[in-house]
Amino acid sequence: MFNFDICKHDGCESYSATGYDYCLLHIKDRSDVIENYLETIKDDNLIRNYNMEHLSLAYAELRNKYVIVSNFSNSSFTNVNFSESKVLFSLFQFSSFKNCKFNHTIIKYTNFAGSSFENCDFSGSDIVNSNFIGVQASDCNFNDSNLYYTNFTNACLDNVTFIDCNLKKTDFYRSKRNVVNFKYSNYEEAEFERF
Repeated sequence: MFNFDICKHDGCESYSATGYDYCLLHIKDRSDVIENYLETIKDDNLIRNYNMEHLSLAYAELRNKYVIVSNFSNSSFTNVNFSESKVLFSLFQFSSFKNCKFNHTIIKYTNFAGSSFENCDFSGSDIVNSNFIGVQASDCNFNDSNLYYTNFTNACLDNVTFIDCNLKKTDFYRSKRNVVNFKYSNYEEAEFERF
């Protein structure tokens, strides 16, 4: 599991960044640390046990990576390509994603709760047993994806497509849906109400 040491900055309750005593918010040379992380993972396809909470990343290529048991909570991703990656047992809650690609990714047991997604493409992905509770998603594409047992409870979905998806046991309870398309999907096997 990633580092559970708390940041040494007085009053901070965030986890310290991997290899450091402080979280990314309280490291003095934050841009150097992020550059160092990117250099490390650029050539290495495995991102394992990393704590990069509060990461801010733009225009990055993270294609074909294997992300396992890592923490990216409270982070910001803009124009980042995660396509054809595997993301397992990782944390992205309360993060923002803008213009990101997740095409043909495998995402399992991963937490995106409370995050926002704008113009993101998850098409052709296998997103299983993952948590999208309370997300805000607009102009996103999940087409041709397997969303088995993924939870969108209390999500706000605006102009989001789920065309030709496996929605078996997918939970949309109390979600707000505006211009959401489930064409060719087995939405009757998803959960929209509790009895």
